[in-house]
Amino acid sequence: MDNFAKNGRVSHVIAKGIGLIGIRIVGTAGPEGTLDFKGKCRGDKKVLVLILEKMKELGYNGGRVIIAHNQNEAAALQLKMRIEELFGTFNGVIHPERALCCYYAKTGSVMVGFEA
Repeated sequence: MDNFAKNGRVSHVIAKGIGLIGIRIVGTAGPEGTLDFKGKCRGDKKVLVLILEKMKELGYNGGRVIIAHNQNEAAALQLKMRIEELFGTFNGVIHPERALCCYYAKTGSVMVGFEA
């Protein structure tokens, strides 16, 4: 969140607060390049459930998925398993984050792209 704040994508106050109390954030890209918050929770298990809820709300119904992780392959694989449980199949890939994604995403993060 600190890097998002440094580049004006979120408020500095929000970034500091989130970092201090260990909250996981789920968000999407906003129309002006900002991070639009979709939800927050504590804990890895809860954040995977929240990611799936938001994916369904945004129209995901079993299409292609890209899961990128920053040294957190375990969470990426858990998300893949949950997608398979809910939709019967996983049509996608899992890979490590690279380049700019690594800059914005802290170690342990997961980014998801999907077709709605």
